[in-house]
Amino acid sequence: MRKLRTVISVALTIALLAAMLPVGTVAALEANGLEIGGQGIIQQLGETIAGTASYGTGGKFLAPIDPPAEGSIPISNRAELEAIKDDLDGNYHLTADIDL
Repeated sequence: MRKLRTVISVALTIALLAAMLPVGTVAALEANGLEIGGQGIIQQLGETIAGTASYGTGGKFLAPIDPPAEGSIPISNRAELEAIKDDLDGNYHLTADIDL
């Protein structure tokens, strides 16, 4: 009985690991005219998405980003970021990279 449990455990483990593999991803990307390899795929994905919608500055993001909530406070520097601690219930949106 113990041997049967071990066999079943190994089989289920292999099945779960196989399910996590990105099966068909490369074929799907190539079918859409995207070349695979290096940074090219990222650039091509960005260009493809940027051509259909404007996600982020220059279409840098690979997924759509909702516009900031109406009335939210823009955060573009360290001082504005640190000021959030004075109003934790506020709505904020980041407008620039901030070096800390």
